Formats: sequence, C-alpha cells, structure tokens
Amino acid sequence: MIREILKKKEQIESELRTIIKNSKKGIFVNLTLTNLIEISRRMYVIYDNFKSGEKFKINNNDENISILNNVLKDFKKLNKNIDNIPNYLKELIDRRWEQIPNTKESLDGSTKLLQTKLQEIEEEFKNLISIFSKDLKDGTIRNIDPTPIAIIHCAMIIWEEELKNKYNKKNKKIINKNLLNYLEQVFDAFSCDADIKSNYYNWHNFKNMP
Repeated sequence: MIREILKKKEQIESELRTIIKNSKKGIFVNLTLTNLIEISRRMYVIYDNFKSGEKFKINNNDENISILNNVLKDFKKLNKNIDNIPNYLKELIDRRWEQIPNTKESLDGSTKLLQTKLQEIEEEFKNLISIFSKDLKDGTIRNIDPTPIAIIHCAMIIWEEELKNKYNKKNKKIINKNLLNYLEQVFDAFSCDADIKSNYYNWHNFKNMP
C-alpha cells in the first residue's frame, strides 16, 4: 500500500516537472533539472499539507458557525452605535420630516425606524444560522471538497513564487489563458476532474479570509 502511494507520488511529481518546465515563466527564470525536481517536490508537499482542508478551515462546521455568529455581533454593535447617537443629532436628522407630519419618520424618528429594520434583519439572519447549523448536522448540505482547492493552492504558489508569474488578485473571475492551461495540466497530473474555475473562485475566497 505504502509502495503504491510512493509510486503515485513519484508519477505526479514527474508530470509536474514537465508542466513546470513548459509553462509560462518570468523573463529571468531559468530552471535547471535540480530546480525542477525541488519545485515539483515542494508543490506536492504543499498539496499534501492542504488536501485535508484544515488549513483553509474547510468543512470545519464550528468555525463556519462562529464566522456567522460574529456577523450577528456586528448587527448588535451597529444597533448600539445608532442608539448612542446624541439626541440633538437625532433631532437634526429628523428635522426634514417636520414639514411632512404623520409619517413614520416624523412620529417615530428615522434612527428608531432604522434600528427596528436592523433588528428584523438580525432576527432573519439568526434564523438563517439556525437552519444552516441544523442542515450541517443532518448532512443536508454537502461540504466543499478540499482536494481540488489544495491542487489550486499548490499550483498558484509555484506559479507566483517559482515561475514569477502574476495573476489577478482583485478579480477572481479573470484567469488568463496561460494560467488556465497551466491549471488544467496540473489537475490532469493529479487525476482530478473537478471544475477548475469554480475551485479557483473558492480558493480565492478562502485565501482572502482572515
């Protein structure tokens, strides 16, 4: 079993060396055979370290629920900040409604109405978290497969750090032809038939999470 795993690893690394050798590179990048061996090994190690999804906190249900609960705290904080607006400033904000009597704004005040809307949205969001949490526990929601994201991650590190290529870090939907071709070959090397673009988008999202 171990022999088969090592054989598969060596095969993948061999294919990666060919891909790296033939891929687009920065103008000053000149890779020797030793470089190619080291880079392909590094690439596989990165993949191996990230394939469980733990480092990206993929499929960590507690962590995911915690992220959503932090949004709830922001709702409460915003509501409290509005509540702490000085009364004279609230009155200035509502001054425009003096000429339109009997409106909700003139009767209740703009900030108060806003707080009511925020509380309603907060309750909806809290309900959403409750349903989401239940779906996770029941297995209704299929978790994200971390393997293709790990492949993207190792490929992109090599693309940027070793091959000295650039990619669009602001807009995840922009993938140039050279990069897409490179990723397609890397996916083939790992015998992964997952959708490259959707996993690239997911990788972008996870990478930019705090």
